[in-house]
Amino acid sequence: MDPLSRCSLLCVSLGLLLPACASGGLRGGGSSITNEQLVQRNRALEQLVVQALEPCKAKGKPQDHGIIMVTARPDGSLRIGEMQWLGSDEMRQCIQTEAPKARLAAWPGPSVTWIWAVGTKESPAPTALSEPPASYRERVMEHVQRAQARIGGAADASSGPLAACAQRTLPPEAYALVTYKLFIFPQGKVVGVTPLASEGDGRDPAYMDCVAETVREWTFDPFSGPGFTTLDVPLKYGVNPAEK
Repeated sequence: MDPLSRCSLLCVSLGLLLPACASGGLRGGGSSITNEQLVQRNRALEQLVVQALEPCKAKGKPQDHGIIMVTARPDGSLRIGEMQWLGSDEMRQCIQTEAPKARLAAWPGPSVTWIWAVGTKESPAPTALSEPPASYRERVMEHVQRAQARIGGAADASSGPLAACAQRTLPPEAYALVTYKLFIFPQGKVVGVTPLASEGDGRDPAYMDCVAETVREWTFDPFSGPGFTTLDVPLKYGVNPAEK
């Protein structure tokens, strides 16, 4: 199991509790990112929550709790995405205003996305489901087959979303395998996608970003909230040279 699959979602309390654990279209520039670097980048974004929300601690109230999707771009800048915010409007506004001012160091890799969980003793942060809904197994297989152009027969390497990304970012006859973590909110919407591991030409950041944008369009059946669920999904393009 990779280090980021052991559920390391940082729950930060805004001055009320100590931190705790809760559950492009351009051709790539030739940069290759290792799996260790992906792990480190995702973890750095996860841990940045303490610094990013420091300016909001004084505004914290016992009822402030929720989960926040945040993306770190390659230049280190942050984008706050969708939120399940169950606290005060004042705190929501503070998070949306102050959190994007935090930064990671710039790096030559892809964008990464993670959940920041915020809660108090009185109002803990929403947590992940113990496992995804039963229907998600079949649904994700359908999404993967479409992405890899396998619906209705053998894979067609010249079509499908993965092929489109490969043609825009990778050399001919490329082989790419990237595993993504999907974050899904109760309405069944994929609210965040982050790369966890890659092989072959899949280590190209432009390719990883392109495929992530495709995966964000996937939908699943709704489930009862608040909370979220995650899926780790490997997506393969081309033929592994070792299998030829």
